[in-house]
Amino acid sequence: MKKFESFYNPPLVIKKMFGSFVWESKCSKILLTFDDGPIPETTPLILKKLDEKKLKALFFTVGENAEKYRSLCKEILSEGHVIGNH
Repeated sequence: MKKFESFYNPPLVIKKMFGSFVWESKCSKILLTFDDGPIPETTPLILKKLDEKKLKALFFTVGENAEKYRSLCKEILSEGHVIGNH
């Protein structure tokens, strides 16, 4: 548990350096994000693992990749995930 607590509660130096980016919360949830996709070699593997674990995620896509791999974007959405423009 100590390892998790040190991750959950950032060291003071991090809070000082990145104060506007570090928030303390009692919430026990996290948001999984994946950037710069979709990528045909990895996105299907990620989707499979998320499905196995019954997790949802946010995929930030690059416009060019979104156009090139529309079917992967449709698959991401059909599985209940969210897509954002990167």
